[in-house]
Amino acid sequence: MSRLVQPSRTVLVSGSVTRGGPPGSAPPAMVSVGGDGFMDRVAKYIPGEVLAGYMSLDRGLVPDPNAVRKAVEVAKTTATTRAAGGGSGGTTGMAVSQADVMTHLLPYLPAVVFVIGLVFTPLYIWQLSRNSGGRAPWVTQAIVSTLAFCVWAYAIQGSLFLSGFDTPLYHGSLAAAAVILFTLVSGIFAPAPMTTPGPES
Repeated sequence: MSRLVQPSRTVLVSGSVTRGGPPGSAPPAMVSVGGDGFMDRVAKYIPGEVLAGYMSLDRGLVPDPNAVRKAVEVAKTTATTRAAGGGSGGTTGMAVSQADVMTHLLPYLPAVVFVIGLVFTPLYIWQLSRNSGGRAPWVTQAIVSTLAFCVWAYAIQGSLFLSGFDTPLYHGSLAAAAVILFTLVSGIFAPAPMTTPGPES
């Protein structure tokens, strides 16, 4: 099954018979046929592959949100010490250990991993469209799927929402409400119908 949302097709129906009239007396009409339904769109809008990659990268690089919060505190303390003229914060010259590097990088990793997933989501949908020969429209799905990535990254407790801010933003009830609301709303959006040339009788 294609991961792309399939649009309906608008076809020209002609040569129909009106009740009590001669054959072909009805005017031609444009009719929408086919396309993915509401539930199919909801399922396809969730970028499952991107979320799986995001979760693996997020858990691998930022295994412990408490370590990120500690690193943020260390970075703030170091900055305060330097501003007060306290030297280089305990490091001399190039004698910087791997632990020091990770301590300085950790505060930024949650945001970096999130941005990677955010940027990759529309690129992934675009690539799916290219692989299908460009026959299916992809812009609507790219927009909705990018929003879905944000909602689900929050729902699966991405480290950005646990430790990327001074006050953790994650709340279980809010995450559940966001997923339910997004699920109900996302299926409403459908790509524009594709027009099939030529009459269909």
